[in-house]
Amino acid sequence: PSRAQKRYEVAWQPVIASIEKTTLCATDVNIKISGTLFNGMTAGAAYGDDAQAATNYPLVRITNTASLHVFYCRTHDHSSMAVQDTTSTVTTYFDVNRDIETGASTLVVVANGIPSQPIAVTILKTCAVQPTTMQPTLSSSVQPTVNPTNHQDLLVCGSSGEFSLFHLSCPTSETISSIVFASYGLPSGSIGSCGSFQESAVCHASTSLAVVESVCLNQNSCSIYVANNKFKMDPCGGDVKRLFVSARCAEV
Repeated sequence: PSRAQKRYEVAWQPVIASIEKTTLCATDVNIKISGTLFNGMTAGAAYGDDAQAATNYPLVRITNTASLHVFYCRTHDHSSMAVQDTTSTVTTYFDVNRDIETGASTLVVVANGIPSQPIAVTILKTCAVQPTTMQPTLSSSVQPTVNPTNHQDLLVCGSSGEFSLFHLSCPTSETISSIVFASYGLPSGSIGSCGSFQESAVCHASTSLAVVESVCLNQNSCSIYVANNKFKMDPCGGDVKRLFVSARCAEV
């Protein structure tokens, strides 16, 4: 094709070098993805102080293979905003779109409107959390318990973004016996590594544990609408926050 027919030069495409995992859950957040040219070749456009249209940041776009429906995922915590850097490996994190369709899909990173080569991913609606004997290292006013039969209580985890419904449940005949970790703000960690959550030093609602305990303790399952008014504070204005919780289930 002629230059006029080309949409972009191949050399301008972002390149995905690694992704934390390729089986993704609709509730996953903070999925790490790395590569080159994630910030594109230009900062974008500006018109004095009237309009700023920067595009030097990565988007993550997932396309369902069967339906061809497209879903964009929120990206955040970019390691660099430098443009025209074709050699340095940079990193960003993305939160899976909660409305995403399940099944075989492809994922690309987009910068300046230019997509990378796609990689294959599989989308699940929910991700099973396996029982673990890991003892929590995160601070909590409630310590996990072990029942008299010496059965190690199941550790379950969940996360939800702001303005969505958080849900946590135990197996049938078990109830939530303790909240090991709860943070509304910008906690870090992955549902795939249940027990590894950490509070953000700059964005954590001090009411998190008390709110979750009041709703979830001694229940088989519980739901919380994730919003500032529920936690009676905004730990970091202007940021889209999330709720991470890990808890112990005990036999009734």
